[in-house]
Amino acid sequence: LRPLLSRKSAWLEPELLPELVGLKPEETRLFTMLLGRDVLLRSQGVLRVAARVAGGKSDQSNKLTDGRINLARRVSSGGDASLRMAALRLIGTSVCTAERLDCRRCPLSAWCHTARSVMASPMSD
Repeated sequence: LRPLLSRKSAWLEPELLPELVGLKPEETRLFTMLLGRDVLLRSQGVLRVAARVAGGKSDQSNKLTDGRINLARRVSSGGDASLRMAALRLIGTSVCTAERLDCRRCPLSAWCHTARSVMASPMSD
């Protein structure tokens, strides 16, 4: 925080803070999200959830384009966008992991293409 002591105007321009304190790219994205400027904190888990809900494979290929589009469609914008993003992150680490799907416990299963396929399968019991 030492660089901020001599630069009092940095507090008035929060977009300068990540560079001034030397945040890493992932930390900068989190900081920006917490400011409410960019809620699309892209991680493998959220890209996976968005792809499975959309019925695609954008979590495996075209992550930088299709993956972001799927994610943006799920999160949208507005006052609750950061809550929706947090929910996708939680779902991606709990019931919709790379190793295991637990569609019956997922709050998105009613809108999820993958969940419909999994629950329609005779192996899902």
